[in-house]
Amino acid sequence: MARRTKAEAEATRSILLDAAEEIFFEKGVSTTSLEQIARRAGMTRGAVYWHFENKVSLLEALIDQAKLPLQQMLDDLTDEGLRDHPIEGLKALLKLVMSRCEEPRYRRVYTIIVYRCEFFDELSSTCREKDSARDALMLIQRQFERADQEGLLAEGVPPDTAARLVHLAIMGAVYDWLRAPDSYSLSDEGARVIDLLFSRLTA
Repeated sequence: MARRTKAEAEATRSILLDAAEEIFFEKGVSTTSLEQIARRAGMTRGAVYWHFENKVSLLEALIDQAKLPLQQMLDDLTDEGLRDHPIEGLKALLKLVMSRCEEPRYRRVYTIIVYRCEFFDELSSTCREKDSARDALMLIQRQFERADQEGLLAEGVPPDTAARLVHLAIMGAVYDWLRAPDSYSLSDEGARVIDLLFSRLTA
């Protein structure tokens, strides 16, 4: 009985997260109430409070559930095989980030963070804390530093500058694509951008 109750609770939580994802994407975070989320899920507001302390904790859970592409990149780059190839491994993972962004759940949640999470008080702080862009930049720089030590960077290219350039290009591409995701393929265009950048930055 306890096991079934736990399973039911998890199912209810999942339904609430799906409803929050839909309505945050449609209306934005600041203009969405817990009452609206409860109605979309076909539940009472009390069911929302049973699982989430407030809208901030619900948003945090939503972001954690989706596991953003940049965070996935951080996880994947702990693999020994990728560390053995600082340039090719990094290129492959950056392309993976682009393709993951095109998956419906990543696309919706990333859109919520970038364009639907308005800048005010707790919610803006939550979005910033969950954004792994700073960690990604540091990771990219470490990869370029290793590449530099192995003589893989073009002459006169500082690792930190290379990392900043690639990071800005990737983030800019994702942000631009999210504004009009049906206008072009992020994975295709992103791959071309990555290949061009790395051809200029590497020896």
